[in-house]
Amino acid sequence: MNSKRTHLEHIPWWRHLSFPLLTKELTEQANRRRTYVVRFLYAAVLFLLGIFAIAGDTSGNVRLGAGGAIFHNLVQMQFWLILIFLPATASGALTIEKERDTLSLLLITTIPPWSIVVQKYLSRLLPMLSFLLLGFPLLAVAYSYGGVSTNELLAAIAMLILFAVQVAAVSIFASTWCRTTGEAFIATYLILAVMSIFGVWPMTHFRTLSTATGLRHIAAAQIGVVLSIGASVVCLFLACMVLERRAFLPARNVLLQMFRRLDKFYEDINQVTGGIVLVNDGGELPDEQPIAWRETSKKSLGTVRYLFRVLTVLEVPILFVAATINLSNVRNTNSVSVLLFLLWTVGAAMLCVHASGVIASERSHQTLDPLLTTPLTGADILKQKLAGVRRLIFVLLVPFASIFGFQTWFGGFNLGYLVGSAASALIFLWLIAWGALWIGLRLSSPMKAVLTSMIVVALVCGVPLILETVLSRSAMLRELWIPRIAGSFSPASVIRTIEYRGQLLGVEDNLAFAIQLAILPFYGLALYLIRRECLRSADELLQRLPEDPDAAIDPFQVSGTNESGSPPESVTLAPAST
Repeated sequence: MNSKRTHLEHIPWWRHLSFPLLTKELTEQANRRRTYVVRFLYAAVLFLLGIFAIAGDTSGNVRLGAGGAIFHNLVQMQFWLILIFLPATASGALTIEKERDTLSLLLITTIPPWSIVVQKYLSRLLPMLSFLLLGFPLLAVAYSYGGVSTNELLAAIAMLILFAVQVAAVSIFASTWCRTTGEAFIATYLILAVMSIFGVWPMTHFRTLSTATGLRHIAAAQIGVVLSIGASVVCLFLACMVLERRAFLPARNVLLQMFRRLDKFYEDINQVTGGIVLVNDGGELPDEQPIAWRETSKKSLGTVRYLFRVLTVLEVPILFVAATINLSNVRNTNSVSVLLFLLWTVGAAMLCVHASGVIASERSHQTLDPLLTTPLTGADILKQKLAGVRRLIFVLLVPFASIFGFQTWFGGFNLGYLVGSAASALIFLWLIAWGALWIGLRLSSPMKAVLTSMIVVALVCGVPLILETVLSRSAMLRELWIPRIAGSFSPASVIRTIEYRGQLLGVEDNLAFAIQLAILPFYGLALYLIRRECLRSADELLQRLPEDPDAAIDPFQVSGTNESGSPPESVTLAPAST
């Protein structure tokens, strides 16, 4: 690096202002279909939420002075969309270079480290600023209703831009410090959470800056703005300082390291009991399913001892709450229902992370090609790769069964609830697993596969509920039960209705409960179709060469035998016929 700095001293300072890396990044983003998909999703979510905010606050009538509530709701939506979309796109700016081993090539160029950080930063910030422009027409609509001052409008625009600047700076620092994109993504939100605790958060100063009249409140808001700007500058400065030091970090699995430390701790304690081992994960060898053995013996979320710890973390709170309700005089099971919803959230996230990465991680680690050379069909490879996911689903079914059994015991035996809840757990868990696997087969980056899987799950759960809210504004449609039927297709609505046995849906409880139970076969059919598509198109999705030699792309044809079947006197190479 010293020779590089010596070489850079002879380059005029204005040559560093050409920004070749920024031009390359923006050009590549413009050529990617994903850029326009993300832009469309951002605009669609923003305008749908904006329409709901405007329609909900004005009731379809133009009332002067009603724009204040609409305006603040739209600004809050913009803040949350920045918080969701920007870390997903910016946290991998430099970790992708580390994963591909191309950051070293950037460091040996004439581009100094600070310029690499700044250009990577601008390549993620500028597209986000263009996304913010999509929301300004909605702010103008809210402004036209009245109730919003010019200072509020300008303060909102300034705070949104400042928030994007801060989130992008934190994401770039996390991308510089961390080794993988997943670690950088999580670190970004952790740093932002710490900043929000200490008040370095533009969202908290928006209302104060736009509506404050006293000098004390204005000064407090201005200090908050200065702190946000200073935090952004500090993050970029630290990123420039640690870029070279953190460029060649070895690959590591944080979860696996944590489990290994727990193993060492338990092994030290186990010496008191004489070294009793209940399950020996490392004692067996692969027999007929080597890929499944690798998934269940060498992966952190596949071995029995690690899954048992996950089961303990999930099961202990359920048993504690159940015991507390059993000992109390008031038999209120709402807390158990809350635990069920939390379990669904945690379980869906774990399945999205694990199932979407079984193939995408092989691609990122460049180990998929050796896997495809095995004498196994593509369907067999997928089934064996899902061995660890299968174990995880069985582990998740234990706390689900505990909750369903507890609710059946205390709420009175209800065969419809027991069958519906068990069917929903089996169908939705496997549907998430196979859906995430299908997404992971089509994407090369594990981080993209995980985020896409979670977004798809959120859309499948949220879109029917949004559609129900829109359709329920029509009295005629409400009489025909069309909004209720549309909302029933949400898995969240199915789970909620079965859990409360239709008690929160109005006077037509039995009919609503029957509709939700009738939706389960629809998702069962979706599970069957997705699973069949994955297995039938496994070789194509894995980008495997066809087994038919006539269909293979060979530059030469080798003539190996004559008409009698004996080896020829000479072997000739001829171009393949087209």
